[in-house]
Amino acid sequence: MINESLAHRLWPEYPNGKDPVGQHIRIGVDPQPVEVVGIVADMHQASVSLDARPGVYRPSAQAPPPSAMFAVRTEGDPLQFVNAFRSQVLAIDRISRSRRSRRCKMW
Repeated sequence: MINESLAHRLWPEYPNGKDPVGQHIRIGVDPQPVEVVGIVADMHQASVSLDARPGVYRPSAQAPPPSAMFAVRTEGDPLQFVNAFRSQVLAIDRISRSRRSRRCKMW
C-alpha cells in the first residue's frame, strides 16, 4: 500500500488519471518490483504543520520492521482504548511489547 503523497509523486494526475492500484513500483534497493494494492490517507508523523511524507506500507510478514508504530482513529478519548489495543496486539504476537502510547492531535 502507498499513501496519497506517494501516489501524487509517482502519478501526478492521481486521482483523476491512471489508477496506481495494480501498478508496480520498486522500493529502495530491492530489485523486485511490488504491486500497489491500495492507497491510504496521508499521516502526519512529526507535526501537523509539516507536509506528510510519501510512504509505503508493507505487510510485516514480508518485511519485518525492527519496530512498529500504529495510528488508531477512535471516537472519544483515545487513551481509553490503550489496554484493549495492547491486548489485541499481544493476541497476534505474544512477544510484542508496547512501550509508549500517546494522543495525537486531529486536524
